[in-house]
Amino acid sequence: MGCRIVPSRRLIETVSGLAVAARVLLPHLLAPLPRQGSIDLEQRLAALPRSGLPLSANVTIHWDRHQVPFIDAATDDDLATAFGIVHVHLRWTQMELMRHVAEGRLAELLGPPAIEMDRLLRTLDFRRAVPAIAASLPTATERWLRAYVAGVNHMVAHAAMPPDFPAFGLGRRPWTLEDVLTVGRLASADATWRVWLTLLPIIDDPSLAPLWPRMFGANDAADAVLPDADPAGLLSRFTRHASNAFAVAPSRSVSGAAWLAGDTHLPALLPNLWLIAGCRAPSMHAVGLMIAGIPAIMLGRTPHIAWGGTNLHAASSDVYDVTDLPAQEIRTRRETLHVRGARDRAIAIRDTAYGPVLSDLPALRGIRRTAALRWMGHDPSDEVTALLGVAKARTWQEFRAALEHLAVPGQNMLYADREGHIGKAMAVHLPSRPDNPPQSLLLARTAADDWNNRVTGSGLPAIHDPLEGFVASANEKPQAAPVRVGWFFSSGRRIGRLRELFQAAPMIDFAAIAAIQQDVTMPSAGPVRDRLMPLLRRCARRSVADALQHWDLRYDASSKGALAFELLLFHLCAALHDKRRPRVYSATWNARGLIFDDITRAADTTLADALRRAAPPAGRALRRFRTWGRMHRMELPHLLGAVPMLGRRYRFAAGPAHGGNDTLWKTGNPLTARRHRCSFASTARYVFDMSDPDNNWFVLLGGQDGWLGSATLLDQAVMYQRGVYIRMPLRPETVNAEFAHRTVLSP
Repeated sequence: MGCRIVPSRRLIETVSGLAVAARVLLPHLLAPLPRQGSIDLEQRLAALPRSGLPLSANVTIHWDRHQVPFIDAATDDDLATAFGIVHVHLRWTQMELMRHVAEGRLAELLGPPAIEMDRLLRTLDFRRAVPAIAASLPTATERWLRAYVAGVNHMVAHAAMPPDFPAFGLGRRPWTLEDVLTVGRLASADATWRVWLTLLPIIDDPSLAPLWPRMFGANDAADAVLPDADPAGLLSRFTRHASNAFAVAPSRSVSGAAWLAGDTHLPALLPNLWLIAGCRAPSMHAVGLMIAGIPAIMLGRTPHIAWGGTNLHAASSDVYDVTDLPAQEIRTRRETLHVRGARDRAIAIRDTAYGPVLSDLPALRGIRRTAALRWMGHDPSDEVTALLGVAKARTWQEFRAALEHLAVPGQNMLYADREGHIGKAMAVHLPSRPDNPPQSLLLARTAADDWNNRVTGSGLPAIHDPLEGFVASANEKPQAAPVRVGWFFSSGRRIGRLRELFQAAPMIDFAAIAAIQQDVTMPSAGPVRDRLMPLLRRCARRSVADALQHWDLRYDASSKGALAFELLLFHLCAALHDKRRPRVYSATWNARGLIFDDITRAADTTLADALRRAAPPAGRALRRFRTWGRMHRMELPHLLGAVPMLGRRYRFAAGPAHGGNDTLWKTGNPLTARRHRCSFASTARYVFDMSDPDNNWFVLLGGQDGWLGSATLLDQAVMYQRGVYIRMPLRPETVNAEFAHRTVLSP
């Protein structure tokens, strides 16, 4: 008698959901695309509404050939309004997608496949603190935000809709002040959530219990890399998780003034999360990097100071075991998801005094306990006022005072000023936890008492004018503090390389800084290679051994040695443990650190046996790929590029990638033996020379514009690879001379 196979309900829902999404999206994905570069700068600028705007006086926007704006406004309100106009002009689709992500409304755009993503996003509840934040805003900040929203909404009402709007089913929907604050909360998502969401499903696996102390105790960690389809991976598209930044004192500077520089590490996407902008108004005169939808310069320079930053990887969240919480202390709210092309879906979200219940999410239902998330971002704080204050600061003391408002995401903030001072400070709000690692990801409810007292940046260590003449940050473990600052920090290899390069170059200029930002050497791989080489020779795997022997420790795209090293690490991790260990290691932000530790600790006999099993598949993959860049690929996908098969039309600038997970030129790679696309990359570079207000340089991985077919969608991608920068002056006369295009906006 035959056996009848009955597909699971989840499988049926997945297949039917994909079918609905395909039916909805297919006509739009097959529609003709504007030819890349076919829409020139003049055409794009002509699309801007120029009259009848919500302004009190004329505003002039100067544009360079890369569509980088410098806004000249007579009032602060008009500057905020002009920012709203420029943001929508350049990144309307991106802004709408960020708003939908922040609100948990992706299923309205993408159909049934996004239902579980919306469930996660609504559980995280980015809007939770927004009403309280809006009610407590200083008058000046509220006025600034309302002026920004007025500019956004004029564009929403009058501008031509982008060509990718139909594919997403987007339309003209006005913005509110609360929308801006919610998007700001999305950009403040906690970096550690990627760890929680990946490891919680396996928390009860006894074979992994010995790993927890190593994971929490890690201070030599590599950045986690999760696949694009992972819910945690989605959040990383719109949040800041890693960066390099440094400031150099005049004593180390060829120009005789301080320098500040850095680069941000984010998913490689089109459009770039960042856009470059400059402005001049009565209380703000600055150039820097902005995120469309948030009216503040995140990283930048004024005539007086410059600032940059990296993610602190702060412990701004805890996950509590609330299994024994009485039923009456658990609240349930019911929400309706509107699903494109399908019926609405009702969902229930449970909440507690310890935060929303995470373990109800389908991806976490394997947990045998009830887990709740406590996040600092669920409490009100005022990051907009903080960022506006930073842009108005003139001294180190004013800079630090402004940062007191910044609670999430925790940042290492670097500083330089025209007087030659440099510094580094933590900007964050933290619970007053003891500085000892827990034994598990899930904390007892009694640990929530730590949240009764908070520590702000002024209560944490800072560095000002150090004797060595520079400060640097690469998401590394910070110096000792009175409370636990975080659990998982990025690799000490990047900060170590920065220090090594500064020691080798006693005097710094623009060329030296550009070389640092393009550095692809990982010296820490040398001792690991040397540990493996004698044993590898005994395995008679000559191709792998020869590639490693002649490797210069550089992750150039043409490197055979870098390829051999990464392949061997992957297969060694599986040989020393099991096939799932590489993913577990990667999820903890401690992948290479943990593997290096395994290799160092292993007995020769154990390591030799593992190499005998790891070397053959590594050798086969080495013959297949031949060079690092043939396996490690750079690609800039548009937001529609994730659609299977048909999304290929929306992926651009594909090619071999320089750098790796732990090099200064960051191109994140998972532990793998397969061809892969860089999940994270160095996406924006900035350099400020405080000797001259006009000596400011930027470049984006991609371009300024988010409009498909625009000549400035991808024009900076080649510049980025070649180390070419865009100068962004502060002096009005220089802006007039170098920015050839003008747009005058009138009331």
